[in-house]
Amino acid sequence: MQVIKSKDAALTDLAAVVLLIATGKLHLYKDDGFVPDSSSTLADLNAHEADYTGYASQAIGAGLGPYDDEIDQVAESFPTLIFQPTGPVLVSNDIRGCYFEDTAHNLRQSWIFDAAQPMATVLDKILIDGKLFENFAAVTVEPSL
Repeated sequence: MQVIKSKDAALTDLAAVVLLIATGKLHLYKDDGFVPDSSSTLADLNAHEADYTGYASQAIGAGLGPYDDEIDQVAESFPTLIFQPTGPVLVSNDIRGCYFEDTAHNLRQSWIFDAAQPMATVLDKILIDGKLFENFAAVTVEPSL
């Protein structure tokens, strides 16, 4: 049996999740041997949170408006977040991934980057673009050049 959800219902469901995400924060975690899995908790990830010079978790902010993506599923994108050390860099990290904490301090999702990203100089930066689908969130990571 195939189940088909109406676009109006998908938009309504997405709007509720967008509100939850817009008020949460994205954090980075270090490449120090820790690998999150489905049993990881917010405390687990916070214990490995980045601490390079100038680091701070960032609020996601409001979505950019719902749209039909390239495969005709309802989606919403969020503004690009830029993580970058400030100088002089006294503490550096290699960053292995990121995780999302909602406003109720629940861990919602974590991501493991394909490769660790260095945050050792003021020229290093990580750009993270978020895209929310009706049933899951995806991030695109663009390492510094």
